[in-house]
Amino acid sequence: MVKYCENCKKEFDCDQHKCSVCGLKLEKKYTEEELKEIDKVNHDYTVISMLMN
Repeated sequence: MVKYCENCKKEFDCDQHKCSVCGLKLEKKYTEEELKEIDKVNHDYTVISMLMN
């Protein structure tokens, strides 16, 4: 995961919280692989939740 400044359109390391150019709060930007893993985990939790009801 990297962080992204919407104002400057630049990417930063994930350990930074604010853009070093304009000072805006950085947003998280996930890779395609990370998004697929998040979807899989969310799906797994949904299935587990349905089975427990």
